[in-house]
Amino acid sequence: MSLNPYNCSAPGNLFVGYERLRQELLNGFRNGRSYALLGGRRCGKTSLLMQIAADLQHEGLAPLIPIPRLLDIQALSRCSLQVLFEQMYAVVVQEISAPPLLLNNEGREYQDFLAALDQAKLQLDHQYGEDWVVILLIDELDTAIEKLPDDQFFQNLRNLLMVSRFHRHFRLIASGVTGMAKLISSGSSPLNNLRNKHLSVLTGKQARQLVFQGFADKLDLELELALLQLTGRHPYLLQGLLEKLWDAQADIDKRMLKDTSREFLHEHHDFERWLDSFKEAEHAVYHELSEAPDGTLSTRDIRGKLDAALASKVDDALTILSYHGVIDDSDPDEPQIAGTMFRDWYRNNAPKQEKPKALEPHGPRAIRVFYSYSHKDEEFREKLETHLTLLKRQGLIEPWQDRQIGAGQEWRNEIKKNLEAADIILLLISPDFMASDFCYTIEMQRALERHNAGGIRVVPIIVRPTDLTGVPFTEFQSLPTGAKPITTWTNLDQAWVNVAQGIRRAVEELRKL
Repeated sequence: MSLNPYNCSAPGNLFVGYERLRQELLNGFRNGRSYALLGGRRCGKTSLLMQIAADLQHEGLAPLIPIPRLLDIQALSRCSLQVLFEQMYAVVVQEISAPPLLLNNEGREYQDFLAALDQAKLQLDHQYGEDWVVILLIDELDTAIEKLPDDQFFQNLRNLLMVSRFHRHFRLIASGVTGMAKLISSGSSPLNNLRNKHLSVLTGKQARQLVFQGFADKLDLELELALLQLTGRHPYLLQGLLEKLWDAQADIDKRMLKDTSREFLHEHHDFERWLDSFKEAEHAVYHELSEAPDGTLSTRDIRGKLDAALASKVDDALTILSYHGVIDDSDPDEPQIAGTMFRDWYRNNAPKQEKPKALEPHGPRAIRVFYSYSHKDEEFREKLETHLTLLKRQGLIEPWQDRQIGAGQEWRNEIKKNLEAADIILLLISPDFMASDFCYTIEMQRALERHNAGGIRVVPIIVRPTDLTGVPFTEFQSLPTGAKPITTWTNLDQAWVNVAQGIRRAVEELRKL
């Protein structure tokens, strides 16, 4: 019988993924950059640091000579300014015959560290060449925050990397969780020179690579999908269940998957530690996602379900949840639950969430308004937006139009998402609108389907004279009054005011529902 290839407790075992990130980091080291690696407990930070060290050994960093050095802060028996600089010096000179650094002058630890490097530099140049670069891979750097009296060490570390006489010889990649995020945030944070990179769940391809290591032909597609759904492609959970399934050496079915997950949770208590790290905002956000029928909500909907104090913290909470690998935020606008294993445990063990109390005083949410128009009529859409500004400022509407699509976003998906979320859909009718296949056959047809299903309003706005014989929206009350085209009014502002007042009535009626 062959050995079990899986071991979820051994950092670096069967490491998969992050090829693009690893290459980006190596290129960044060449260009003088240093990084912060953010991830929750058991998300693979240590494994990734070990893999980066291996990449540096195998691929090099030409024209530089990399010297990767791992340092685990949690492994230190005690943590002080003196100990940290002594340990850093020890890993730098571990392959040369330099004397150990003994720091006895309190308050001069960093200066004595630099002086010791001055003495060791000739040997370092001889050993590695003049272009040596120490890549400090410091694991769980943020755990030093609570053990140190102030941020002096982090300020010194920044100086070493940025302006010291050895800055060209040092790079840093430091891992951590929420404390690390505070160290690197902008402003006066001591390590705001570090570039932020964070871990997440595995992609489907990476997860299947891990499965393939031990079950190349033993899991059918249905069971594989069930396993990935259960673990959410979390590397630690996935390898942990695969480890137990391998040991069982039995025919695997869905019942066995569930039994294995329960057994794993009895033996490991990582979920309790994850839960302890959640603050009120993380609990509130994850609770809403865990209660959603398909485990996904738009960030806008999440904010709408929380009181004002928590709604302002949604983005940070989602980031923390992603660090822990309990949500998948590959689409940042539509985060979703990553795995039913943690979700089900959370429902049974998390503190109960009270219904937000601040929703009632704030009244109904803003009505979502979608503009459907031909780009040849953009001047009319802009004019209408101007006349609806008061509704927006009063918090009565939340308008959306396709010029809000950001660079790099897939425009069809963005239009579809906002069309489906709209409460009122405005059709800016003109000959160009009627001639547009996208406006007429996609946006307008979907608007009519949603209207027929109930709960939304479709408002045709006749902006230019148009033949409307046999159009499917003749049953709707068009604007302006009497469906008189905007461009035929003597006073155009009066026409737009008429339209704005009609839309206000529709908004007020919907808010009463």
